[in-house]
Amino acid sequence: MPEGPEIETVKETLKRQILNKEIKAIKVIYEPIMPEGKTVDLTGEKIIDIDRMGKFLIFKLTTHVLVAHLRMEGKFFIKENENHVKHEHVAIYFTDGTSLRYYDVRKFGRILIKTYDNYLKTPPLSKLGPSPKNITTNYLFEKFKNKKTPIKVALLDQTIMTDLGNIYVDETLFLAKIMPTRLANQVSYDEVELIIEKANQV
Repeated sequence: MPEGPEIETVKETLKRQILNKEIKAIKVIYEPIMPEGKTVDLTGEKIIDIDRMGKFLIFKLTTHVLVAHLRMEGKFFIKENENHVKHEHVAIYFTDGTSLRYYDVRKFGRILIKTYDNYLKTPPLSKLGPSPKNITTNYLFEKFKNKKTPIKVALLDQTIMTDLGNIYVDETLFLAKIMPTRLANQVSYDEVELIIEKANQV
């Protein structure tokens, strides 16, 4: 599964390629990936900005917001309007003749259509914790002090802190010299501070 830094790279790449493009049409081939894609009309909307929260890509349109999660193997491609290939499940066509294609062999990814009023107030984004850059030692220590799960498991909980997947949690704990199997409620305040410091370095 792509982790925070990889999703950041995808975000920056897409910003260079599709920002300010106008949507001409959307084709949803596998409906569970984009459940509202056939009922919400996005024709004429432009890609105003692309942001990221944790592992979610956020496409800010003129009046709507697309919240996308690539899950295990999802990928976005920019194409001319050539024919679809196998495992392409969503195509967003632009007025300049290009299109954004979503490709996913396992079909685990999701692209949800939200409004500016509700995209931060409803799942999945409403359940996300802060990123390591925006977290305080007090906050994280309070989250850990009653948790009787291994510290690695606690750090993988995206409702506590985002951006850290399996590889980055392992590296963070290695740099902080904390065993992944230690219970979260046994980690000291100073160690929590060190975890945040190392999480921002990996």
